[in-house]
Amino acid sequence: MSDKPKCTLCNYQQVSEKEPKLVIDANHHTDTIYSDCPNCGEFLISTSNWSLINEHKKKESIFSTLSGLARELTDTGSRLDLELTDLNDVLVNPLIPHSPTEKLNKMLLWFHRNTQFFG
Repeated sequence: MSDKPKCTLCNYQQVSEKEPKLVIDANHHTDTIYSDCPNCGEFLISTSNWSLINEHKKKESIFSTLSGLARELTDTGSRLDLELTDLNDVLVNPLIPHSPTEKLNKMLLWFHRNTQFFG
């Protein structure tokens, strides 16, 4: 077994020294986990929101959805902040695709942003 830290959302065993950190936020008085995962990107999540997700019957689906949202926000220069945000508000975010057509459109937009030329 390795003692390397794992991502809070995707459980990826990180190879860098960027391990998730528990931060006590003096402004909001919450325990917040900060992570900069190579898969998910950069995000903040309160320990209470993490516990809510972890106890949910569809936790794997929610974790993977939040991981994808965190990656997309990181790629576009933003950060997923689940510190004080209601989890239900985040799960209805318009950036989260629900239908196959929305997922295909999102994939095409990703290719457009990340390729230099066609072909």
